[in-house]
Amino acid sequence: MGEIKFHSRIKIGFGLPQGVLGINAEFGIDRIALTAGIGYAKFKNTPGTLGFHVGLRGYILSNEKQFRPRLSAHYGLSNRYVENEISTSAYGPTVGIGFEHKVTDFIVYDIEYTFRINALNTYRPSNNALESIASPHFGIGVYF
Repeated sequence: MGEIKFHSRIKIGFGLPQGVLGINAEFGIDRIALTAGIGYAKFKNTPGTLGFHVGLRGYILSNEKQFRPRLSAHYGLSNRYVENEISTSAYGPTVGIGFEHKVTDFIVYDIEYTFRINALNTYRPSNNALESIASPHFGIGVYF
């Protein structure tokens, strides 16, 4: 049996796992990682608010590889709506598919497409046109 490998990353970026525009930290063992993010969230024509996300990432390849495809599942702020001049935040689960790439021994970036599970949001607008289903995100950071 091989040695257990721990890894940590701190990234800044854009997208739901960073709370929309913010910071995301990841702490993992081998191919599984816990992740949390916080940032400034502003959707469409809504006022900004504090956004957060917590979740899990599963990497298909080991941590020694430079290119690592992954699947993720998160919970947190998933959308903001303005309906009848009232701004409302929706919280719920998201799932994602993407990859991480180690550029050097210390620098990493990731790109992921995140899908909102709208049916499980804490709030859904009466106007379905306000709901979005998916969004891209990216981040750049340090690996240690």
